[in-house]
Amino acid sequence: MKANNIILCVIALLCCGQSINAQLRIHGRVLDAEQNPVAGVNCLLLNLPDSAQIAGTTSGLDGKFDLDVKEEKEYVLLLSCIGYEKMNRVCKPGDLGDIILADETKRLGEIVITP
Repeated sequence: MKANNIILCVIALLCCGQSINAQLRIHGRVLDAEQNPVAGVNCLLLNLPDSAQIAGTTSGLDGKFDLDVKEEKEYVLLLSCIGYEKMNRVCKPGDLGDIILADETKRLGEIVITP
């Protein structure tokens, strides 16, 4: 009887450990200034303080991204996409909610039209 109880306790502890690891992720949704999802945003997760790359992905058609992490600590999330300004922010594992990317504006030089 004691052996069965020990086996059940070990199985329960293993299941708890897996569920804790599964919760360590950083996720959110990338939107533009008009609240539209932005697909194809490069999402890089960097280690603090040395900026070593931990994980990377791209946002889906719905603008959502999901990055798995192994430790409960602060990371730097770097978001970049053509046509938008790069953004970085310090974050911890969890739901970051909606992240708004600003449009990238570039000033052009003078335009001359000649007949």
